[in-house]
Amino acid sequence: ADGSFNADGSGDCDDVQNGYFGSIDGSTHASSGATQQVACGEGAYSTNGTGACQTVQNGYYASDGSQTYVNSRAVAQEACADGSFNADGSGDCDDVQAGYFGNTGGAHVSSGATAETACAEGKYSTNGTGACQTVTDGYYASNGSQTYVSSGAVAEEACADGSFNADGSGGCDDVQAGYFGNTGGAHVS
Repeated sequence: ADGSFNADGSGDCDDVQNGYFGSIDGSTHASSGATQQVACGEGAYSTNGTGACQTVQNGYYASDGSQTYVNSRAVAQEACADGSFNADGSGDCDDVQAGYFGNTGGAHVSSGATAETACAEGKYSTNGTGACQTVTDGYYASNGSQTYVSSGAVAEEACADGSFNADGSGGCDDVQAGYFGNTGGAHVS
């Protein structure tokens, strides 16, 4: 029966272990007459040893059942955590880099991301976890070295004295002669 095998044809059949499938030829699943059990390979899992190994879906990784990645004998699939992604279900989840966010082709997702996308103009992410944050008025999106960047920003930095940014998008503009930078009142530096 499916989920069991008998290596030598004598006695009772043995159960196929979780993370394995029953096979006759050592490479394809056999629903009956299996003579061996074969470990599920990279990007595949079996929860109970019955049937063929299932393909790990995009945004997930093969697991030993305790949220630990394994490259064979997986018994479950687990969603990539916030701040990580897996494009095709093979291998472990990759970290989302600073200045980017994890998604499935659109907005940020907190688990199961299949891609990373650079934060847009006026947004930043310090560590690739969570959605990109909006740059505060009076600040600009930075590469972390006091240089303005239009996408993929890893920090926000205050405009220098003598410059301003009204809405956090773009770089800082110089204050015109005869004017001063302010936040709706007194001079700020």
